[in-house]
Amino acid sequence: METLARGYIEGLLLSASWVERLRCELGLDGMHQVWGEIPAWYFWLAGSPGAHGLELAQVERLDSGQDHILRAGFVVRYYPHPAGEVFIDFSRRERDLRLGPLFDPSGTPDFERREEIPNHLFTVGALEFTWDLEHAWFLCSLTALNRCRKVRLPAAGPYGRPVLEGQAPGWQLCFDLFRRLLGLHAFQYKHTPLAAQLSREAGFEQARLQGREQAEPRDCAQNQMHSLSVLMGPDPASPPKAALDLLRREASPELGRETARRAFSCRHFHPWEAMVDSEPVIDPVWWSLAGVNYQSHLASACGCEH
Repeated sequence: METLARGYIEGLLLSASWVERLRCELGLDGMHQVWGEIPAWYFWLAGSPGAHGLELAQVERLDSGQDHILRAGFVVRYYPHPAGEVFIDFSRRERDLRLGPLFDPSGTPDFERREEIPNHLFTVGALEFTWDLEHAWFLCSLTALNRCRKVRLPAAGPYGRPVLEGQAPGWQLCFDLFRRLLGLHAFQYKHTPLAAQLSREAGFEQARLQGREQAEPRDCAQNQMHSLSVLMGPDPASPPKAALDLLRREASPELGRETARRAFSCRHFHPWEAMVDSEPVIDPVWWSLAGVNYQSHLASACGCEH
């Protein structure tokens, strides 16, 4: 199953690596596979001086008796550039590590020493891809906090107040990568969005006691957790029932989430008023790239990409 999840991501990146016009339209400045036991990749995006990391966390077949449906979960990390505006939003420890010898000139963890960086550092959210193995549909989901808040609690006693150590903009950083991956998917499979669902619930922050390394999540009224799911497929007139059932399950009232949903009945972009931090949660390229057939200039007799 891990091979299938790896193959899906690498298939998207192969298209981008061959077609320069596609990379330019999506703002993909660079991509790199991390060679190791756990499938992982780095991305460099236009307008973002840091580097994104995507790492496979788990793969499973759904427990519905439908063995042809696979779900893969990924951790999203962001390694800020010291000159980037979000660098100061990361914790002091993360900033010190980023400026130290554990990172190479590309702005990503040094290959030989990357395991020295604790997994929870630089983590900004999670992606999940659920798909029919016949590639009939894909359900692509992003979950992230508005802010990845990290606080240090005072030692036991009546004095002292929590100290904010970091508040990286998790949703913003994750959506920058998510929208480009969906653009690659639209181009590769000629799928457009069939439906989208945005949910919101109370968030949390990571809190640690003074002098301790281990942090624990605790409720935070200043934070919100957002989840966006986009169902991609070839025919808006016939959305797959199995995928729609998965969407409905995520919106179950028992989960205590506020939910907005939109169905798309054609293969053309239409605005959706749902926002996170006053920013749209859908991208027109998820439609436009499904309708183009760019080719690598290396495969074209005249050297162009049309």
